[in-house]
Amino acid sequence: MRPQFRHQSVRFRLAFAMIAAAFLWGCNNLDRFDTTDGSAYCGQITDGRFVREGFQRQLELQLHIDTSRLQSVPGDLTSFDKLTGPCKPQALFSHAALRVPQATLADPLSTLQLDESHDYNFVAWVQSSCQGPMLAVVSLMKSGAVEVRLLDAPPNATSEGSFGVFHLQRQAACSF
Repeated sequence: MRPQFRHQSVRFRLAFAMIAAAFLWGCNNLDRFDTTDGSAYCGQITDGRFVREGFQRQLELQLHIDTSRLQSVPGDLTSFDKLTGPCKPQALFSHAALRVPQATLADPLSTLQLDESHDYNFVAWVQSSCQGPMLAVVSLMKSGAVEVRLLDAPPNATSEGSFGVFHLQRQAACSF
C-alpha cells in the first residue's frame, strides 16, 4: 500500500471512531438526568382512565435521581397529597427511596425497552407511607423528561389494584 493511501486510511478510521464514540456518548450518557445538584423532576399523574386507576386525579410527584446509583438506590419519590391523600396527614411518599431488586440485574427485565423514545428504564420498589410497597417503572426519556409508572397490588381478589403514569419535567424546585 502506498504511504499516501495508508495515511488517508488511518485518518478515516480515526474520524469514524470519533464519530462513533460521540454518537454512543450522546445516546447513553445518563448523567444529564442526575439531580444531585438540588433540582428535581416534577409533574402530576396523567388524567385518563386507561393510565390512572386507584390513584387521586391530581396526584403530583417529585423525583430525585442519582445516576451513580441506577442499579441500587437510584433516587427517591415525594408526593404532594398530605391534605387529601390516602395517608393524610402524611404524604403517600415522603422522600421514599427507590430500591432496584438486585435479582433483576441478572434478568432480561434489566434490559427493558418500552420504545425508541426511552433512553433507559428501570424497575424499583418504593415504600409508601401507609399502603406498603409499590412497584415503580422509571423511564428516562430521550427528550430529557422522565416517566414514572406506579403499580400497587390489589387489596383483595376482586379489586384491580392501582396504576398511574406520571410525566415529569426537570425543574429547579417543584412548585406544588
